[in-house]
Amino acid sequence: TFSILPLALAFLAWWSGLCLHLRGLTEWAFLSCGCVIVFVLAAAVYKGPMEFLLLQCSEVTAVVGMIIFFATLTPLAIAAFNLQRLPWRRQQEEAEWQQQQHQQQVAEEQAKEEKQHEQQWEVDQEKQAKEEK
Repeated sequence: TFSILPLALAFLAWWSGLCLHLRGLTEWAFLSCGCVIVFVLAAAVYKGPMEFLLLQCSEVTAVVGMIIFFATLTPLAIAAFNLQRLPWRRQQEEAEWQQQQHQQQVAEEQAKEEKQHEQQWEVDQEKQAKEEK
């Protein structure tokens, strides 16, 4: 189960991202269907090979088969989380990056305006000092 559960969670993460536009009862129904699907898929993936392996005449064959089964699923679970770049995550990252760029531009413009105001204030102070003399 240590490799099936992460795969199930990756599927649920993908599934829940498909319903971002849904609200209320439709959202609840969609997510419930995803939970049922992931439970059935996880049970099928686990039950089928395990029954086959446990029915082997030799315990060594069963243990080796289980090791191979889980050794195959573990990299798949890791890849599901590391390599899976979901579209809404990319869009969210791009939006955050654009927002950061915009905030940086606004901050730079404000800094320029403040500098110009300071320079103008200094010029005005110099003019007032010259007028007073």
